[in-house]
Amino acid sequence: MLTLENKYIDIAEAFQIQCAREINNQEIENIKSELNKVEAYYAQIETQIRQTSTEKIATEKTSYLINYMNAVA
Repeated sequence: MLTLENKYIDIAEAFQIQCAREINNQEIENIKSELNKVEAYYAQIETQIRQTSTEKIATEKTSYLINYMNAVA
């Protein structure tokens, strides 16, 4: 817990936050909502990266096969 508290202190110092304030329930819900949106976007990016990697491998295999067929022919 001390590490987490120190992290908050570091963040407060980095952003030059002079005083803390209480966050109400609606603000917490708004923060959660924004975080969910960011996480969903991140998941989409990860999916696209995986798909692109798979497509790259398939393209390389196809290219290899075409080159092999050209060499044999």
